[in-house]
Amino acid sequence: MDTNDLITYNLNIIDFILHAIENGTLDFVKSFYDALRSIAILDPTCGSGAFLLASLNILEDMYEACILSMEKMHSALLSLQNMESPTKIDSFHNVKYQIYKTIILNNLYGSDIMEEAVEICKLRLFLKLISCVERNDDLPNLGIEPLPDIDFNILSGNTLVGFSKMSEVEKAFESGDNHGLAFYASEIDIIKKHAGDLEVLHHKFIQYQADTSDSPKEPILTLKDKIRQDSKDLNDKLNLYLAKLYGINTFKKKDLEAWQTSHKPFHWVVEFYGIISKGGFDVIVGNPPYVEYSKVKSEYTLRGYETLECGNLYVYVTELCANLLNQSGRMGLIVQNSIVCTKRMSHIQNLLSQKYTVYYSNYDDRPAKLFTGINHMKGTIFLTTKSSKMENEIFSTKFYRWYDECRDIVFSSLKYAKIPKELTFVGHIPKISDSKHIDILQKIYKQKRLNTNLTKKGNVIYCHRIASYFIKSTDFVPYFWNEKDGEKKSDDYKEYFVSSEESMRSIIALFNSNIFYINWHTLHDGYHCGKLNIEEYPFEMPAKDSEIQNKLIKLGKEISESYKKNLFRRETVYKNTGKVIYEEIYPKLSKPIIDEIDRVLAKHYGFTEEELDYIINYDIKYRMGAEGNEE
Repeated sequence: MDTNDLITYNLNIIDFILHAIENGTLDFVKSFYDALRSIAILDPTCGSGAFLLASLNILEDMYEACILSMEKMHSALLSLQNMESPTKIDSFHNVKYQIYKTIILNNLYGSDIMEEAVEICKLRLFLKLISCVERNDDLPNLGIEPLPDIDFNILSGNTLVGFSKMSEVEKAFESGDNHGLAFYASEIDIIKKHAGDLEVLHHKFIQYQADTSDSPKEPILTLKDKIRQDSKDLNDKLNLYLAKLYGINTFKKKDLEAWQTSHKPFHWVVEFYGIISKGGFDVIVGNPPYVEYSKVKSEYTLRGYETLECGNLYVYVTELCANLLNQSGRMGLIVQNSIVCTKRMSHIQNLLSQKYTVYYSNYDDRPAKLFTGINHMKGTIFLTTKSSKMENEIFSTKFYRWYDECRDIVFSSLKYAKIPKELTFVGHIPKISDSKHIDILQKIYKQKRLNTNLTKKGNVIYCHRIASYFIKSTDFVPYFWNEKDGEKKSDDYKEYFVSSEESMRSIIALFNSNIFYINWHTLHDGYHCGKLNIEEYPFEMPAKDSEIQNKLIKLGKEISESYKKNLFRRETVYKNTGKVIYEEIYPKLSKPIIDEIDRVLAKHYGFTEEELDYIINYDIKYRMGAEGNEE
């Protein structure tokens, strides 16, 4: 078993590590402890610091386990040698406080474009630190040590704008003639030396704070002022170079200042030179912003991203993280589910799969959601790791649903499945968690796509474009009226055409089936059922007058009649159109007919009885328990 197996089988990695520390040799625990002290964890869009605080809690358990284990083994060793009681390893007068302080100074790093968020993040870390100190009125400052200064760990700036590596600075020099950049050959060496000197000062700054001895030191505030000034000088220089690459006339001070104000450049290669020069961060975690690039493009523009066509900031943060991560590092981000079910996200999917083995866990937003208070937040958490195999692999979970009362067990219930190559499509990573699900999709995709059966005019099929628990397709359009337009066809019912009534009835039956629903829920966003979702579905029309076609024609008519019989009229008010009266379809009331459609389609696709049972009962707890409808 290797580390990746712990992820694949969703084992409790923390418990596994703590057990290994408790039962390891002294040399193993010391080595682990040394490695722990050097690990660099980054949240590139840290906000108020939720992920850094979570990292702090996890690391604290491991630090404490190492210290207790080393003390225990050291005491036992001295006892065997009949020696006096030992001095404790890393003898802390307040162990927990010193552990937290060490982690905050040595392990945690973050950035955010909002200065207020950065200050809140630092404050929360300080409060966590103070919470473990007991007040002692007999000691100076009530026994509370001076808080660590982490102004150089948690910083403000635009994560996406700036030089992340020295190679990017070198590239800017190479393209200088095209952008008015004329440099001496030694300029890049001067920048490297400047950044290296700055890192030495920063390391000394951290050491001074970690040192609890009374040995004389130069005033720490003087050192901090020097770091700030040197950092500003180097940042100003790189800002000048970057602005020229953006086409800014740097001789016009107002233009340069306006660009710096709007873009807020953040140069990773300056702020974290020591980490970047050694290869990058060991761990990157976070929840990047889900913002369309088009919404911020008027404020600042981005350049140099391979994934620019994806059009969302969370994708660019992901690409940046892949660039900031060291060769053996790990990344875990919470992003929108679009990363696995949208064609425009194929660029980031390819980038990740080329660099890493990736684990995607997927979360629907009905009936409960990952983040309460955010409507339509279907999420994905992806984890990356370097594969020990010849080729990188992709693992995924199903599209998980849960009720609020089951929230605490969602993550412990995750189950990953390896995605076969034949089920990887452009822009789509199937949300699958078991072999039966895989077998069903593999049989479906042996057939040609549905678009070969569709025409531009003829017999019309109506299919509702919004779906959550059922796809709704009919031969009629339910009643719809609003104050603005009067009675009309609801825009949510989209039209598709086929050449014959027989095909129309058969495809209506298909669209309402559990089989079609499973494919849609597995590959797409779990909300929209549009033209591409329908045209790309694999379905070859059964032979004319065959038993399968005749049954589908009959069931296609029955399902429409059942929907019409169970229509329910509702009223509501919308801001743009005023009062609205509309009829709702309740597919779950017609589930017996839908199941019969699946029995017919099972013969068409060659499903086994076990596979048919899986199809009919797919996600049935939530689909049949859904309150109301999704129109």
